Amino acid sequence: MPWIYTLTKPDFLSVWNRMKRGTRTDILKVLFLSALAILFFILIFFLFTKVLLYFHSIPVFGDFLIKKLLLILFLTFFFFLIFSNLVTSLSTFFLSGEMNLIVAKPVPLSQIYYARLLLSLIESSWMVLILALPILFAYGNVYSAGMSFYINGFLALIPFLIICSVVGAFITILIVSVFPARKIRDFLIIISFIIFGGLYVLFRILQPEKLINPEIFKNIADYFTSLSVPDSYLLPSVWLSETIMYYLTGKGDGRFYSLLLTSTALAFLIIGEFFNSIIFPSAWTKAQEAKGSRVARGSFFELMTSPLSILLPRGIKAIILKDIKTFFRDASQWTQIFLLLALIIVYFMNFRLIPFDKAPDLSFFLKNLVSFLNLGLAGFVLSAMAVRFIYPSISLEGKNFWLIRSSPLSVREFVWSKFLTNIFIFLVLGEILIIVSNILLKVTPFMMLLGAITVFFMVFGIVGLAVGIGAIFPRFYVDNPARIATGFGGFLYMITSLLFVGITVALEGYPTYIIFWAQLSHYKLKIGEILIVILCFASAFLLNIVAFYLPMNLGIRYLEEREL
Repeated sequence: MPWIYTLTKPDFLSVWNRMKRGTRTDILKVLFLSALAILFFILIFFLFTKVLLYFHSIPVFGDFLIKKLLLILFLTFFFFLIFSNLVTSLSTFFLSGEMNLIVAKPVPLSQIYYARLLLSLIESSWMVLILALPILFAYGNVYSAGMSFYINGFLALIPFLIICSVVGAFITILIVSVFPARKIRDFLIIISFIIFGGLYVLFRILQPEKLINPEIFKNIADYFTSLSVPDSYLLPSVWLSETIMYYLTGKGDGRFYSLLLTSTALAFLIIGEFFNSIIFPSAWTKAQEAKGSRVARGSFFELMTSPLSILLPRGIKAIILKDIKTFFRDASQWTQIFLLLALIIVYFMNFRLIPFDKAPDLSFFLKNLVSFLNLGLAGFVLSAMAVRFIYPSISLEGKNFWLIRSSPLSVREFVWSKFLTNIFIFLVLGEILIIVSNILLKVTPFMMLLGAITVFFMVFGIVGLAVGIGAIFPRFYVDNPARIATGFGGFLYMITSLLFVGITVALEGYPTYIIFWAQLSHYKLKIGEILIVILCFASAFLLNIVAFYLPMNLGIRYLEEREL
């Protein structure tokens, strides 16, 4: 079928050209990312190997637990792939720039359908494959499976991915035939974030970690009830899990389910192409309707931003207002607030679920210890959010960055406006995380004060690193914030930020220990101990200043010297 190659050739050639024209820096980036991917593969492999070996050692229930775990994983993959294909198909079938040229050519709709479906499948499934392959290797390692298991297991994944891709593309084309594509994209993104946020909270409420400790259940019936998951034999995820277990153990009706997967995938391809030939023309016409622009304005917005006119220079205020309006115009940006809320809820729930009552004599000490370690956890959470929201802020100016350079606004003012846009939000968020969690833990006033002050200064370092490194490694030709954060600069920021948080907590560890025990035992610190406490806290403070000041200035210098 040479026409598939012809219709997908531009996409593959663009990737090949970027690789062929890569500089030495690009090669180093590829090697670095490849090393991280290999490290991730090894980490997932050993993690699942350890879990599966533990399950396998449990008499009677071991194989049952292993099969249930596989079923839960594939059920999760199934729904994730459906949503991923919903959003991806919208771009590949309707919003992609080359589609205007392809549709205008005398190309049969069936060929367009299969070519765009292939691109959608690749773009939406690569992440699942990266996660699924080390899991399959872990299963094969635990059961000492031969090479045939790995080959058949990988081949079984292909029809499963095709089914998910066809279903996602069909739903997308059907919806676009009723609503304009540029409006339905926002709708799908909002629904996706709400559902994933809700599922994440539900996942933590169910506390799946209880399943590895059957002793907490009153009887075996309660344990098996807690293991129940949707296992309808109408779901492709069940067919795939049965197929994998058959190739793994040689038991069950794996061949039947393998044929069922393959035949269903082929049937879905034919049915999908048939409905595409009927629905796509009207859907394509709907997709050409323009999207209405909704600007964040009105009395409430003006009231909330009026203090900026008093506190900030006119140029910096203009950039901050532009960033706020752009954020709320883009549904792919502001809808992530739902995931942020889910993350905060689960963050607080975890402190309520810690079993301090199992060690009542050490409960007070453990609560304050967890409170101190929570400084690092809060820093890691803020770093993860900063790489998604703050790090891409410079790059999101895109090709219009030359307007900033040619305006009366200096590069220094521009970079500092990005810092000021985010610093107050992250300060409030960081203080909420640390203060509320300490209230739940019922820690001493000293630990409460230490946490609030440490996070306050740590936020300056985290935001400064994100803005500064984002200015040093801008990606002005990438308009997707998620893709911007996956570049070399994004990984460098995460490593640097995590090291910064870890060193800060380590520097405060010993003086915190001394002061805490001195308060409990009414012990008066000696001069030498007081000097050590001052030195450690001063070092942590200086580290925060360096992490905040140095990247910002390096980023400003780089952007000033950068050619347009």
